[in-house]
Amino acid sequence: MVQKDRGFARVEFIANQPEILEQLRKGHTRRAVYDELASKGKITMSYQRFCHYVSGKGRTKRVSVQPVVSIESTSVSASSSKPFDHNNQVTEETRHRLLGDE
Repeated sequence: MVQKDRGFARVEFIANQPEILEQLRKGHTRRAVYDELASKGKITMSYQRFCHYVSGKGRTKRVSVQPVVSIESTSVSASSSKPFDHNNQVTEETRHRLLGDE
């Protein structure tokens, strides 16, 4: 195995950072992004080192990944919701309704 110069992985990461960020924002996994760049020969670093830089532990700024599609969340006001009461007793009627067996 040929050893690269010290800091070479960082150079590779910074050179490909726009593409990495774009793919992560689109929802691709770190592994998928890494595999794609490695297969194209754009990076030669290990997957572990790649994750090190993506998570911001390297000497680059932390990669902030915001999803392309925003999902609106619905919130329920605590004052308007009923208190939760869990009844763990399942009747035969409920079991038949949920499981559909006879």
